Amino acid sequence: TAQAGTYKMQATVSQNSSGYVQDNSPANETGYHARFYFNPTNYNANSTARTIFTGLDAANQTVFIVQVRRSGGNYQVSATVNRAGGTTSTNWFNISNNAYTAIEIAWASGNPASFSLYTAGTLRQTLTNLNTSAYTLDTVRLGPQGTLNGLNGATWLFDSFASTRRTVVGP
Repeated sequence: TAQAGTYKMQATVSQNSSGYVQDNSPANETGYHARFYFNPTNYNANSTARTIFTGLDAANQTVFIVQVRRSGGNYQVSATVNRAGGTTSTNWFNISNNAYTAIEIAWASGNPASFSLYTAGTLRQTLTNLNTSAYTLDTVRLGPQGTLNGLNGATWLFDSFASTRRTVVGP
């Protein structure tokens, strides 16, 4: 289930089902930046990557995803972008344990194009020379989604979502 407030969303995984909010306002976008704050609170599962943010095209094909996992006692995030011939992923980066961390992505459609991942206001990695020209963005989903087995009762907190077409949102 997902409960949305003015600026905050609490998502509690129930019956292993997705609990995201969806924004359909991107319309055939070729550039997109988004930032949100994420607090994994009681996510104590194994190192299985769980999707918390997804971009989709008009045919509901994945354009990019942001995932979280717990590894060695640390929460970590990574992003994956679809490109011609497959996908490319960033490294995993530590985020705050049981505290809000700003997570931001910058995506562009083109050849060559780039994709960037920021955490806590710091650029962590930029993937370059990507051919993403076959994709445009039409929908984004924020919250737990996909395979959530083993997370029943986990609570994730989201706050202050913002997006733009061309510029970094910032901390």
